[in-house]
This record gives sequence, C-alpha cells and structure tokens, in this order.
Amino acid sequence: MWLNRDLPRTDRIVLEAYRGHWNVERGPRLERVVFRNDIEHSRALELVCTTEGEVDIVTEVAPGDGRRVIESEHAELVRVDAMRVISGIINRGSARRCTRAARPQPGD
Repeated sequence: MWLNRDLPRTDRIVLEAYRGHWNVERGPRLERVVFRNDIEHSRALELVCTTEGEVDIVTEVAPGDGRRVIESEHAELVRVDAMRVISGIINRGSARRCTRAARPQPGD
C-alpha cells in the first residue's frame, strides 16, 4: 500500500455513502462514517462508555477494561473470535479516475 508518511495526518476521515453504486444489494448501509484520528485510545474508551454517539466503536479493549465496558449503559462488549481484516480504497485524486472497466459489464 502506498501512503506518504511525510504528509501531516488529518484529524478525521469522513466517508459519505454513494447512493449511485451500481450494485444496489451491496450498496452502502450507512450514510456517513467518521474515523477519528485525534483521540487517544484511553479517551475513546472513556467516551464509548460514558456517552452516546460521540464514539461508537473502540477496538482492542484490554481485559482489564472489559468490566468497565460491560457495566456501561452506553456500550456493549463484543468478542470476535476471528481474524478481522479491514481494507478500503480511497480515491485521493479526481473522481474521473474511476473507470467503468472496474465494474462488471453486461454479458461478463
């Protein structure tokens, strides 16, 4: 993956749903997703446990913090017994770079 590490990091990445996706069945299920890059893990854990909607997901909850999450009225501890891989493609240039060749064409 190419990522220029010399550029300053942004404090957040906002992904907006594209309702014109060609595959409606696999189209977006959320209108907007915000990845916050400006919160320390401990602060994010505090926010997910004490507020509603400020932080929705915190990963890698330490065993020592599990009870705090379980006892929170705003959070739920979910155990995932699997390897998770999260990937994404972010167009960093013009939207015109997207080509129809990447989409299945009729008769393919």
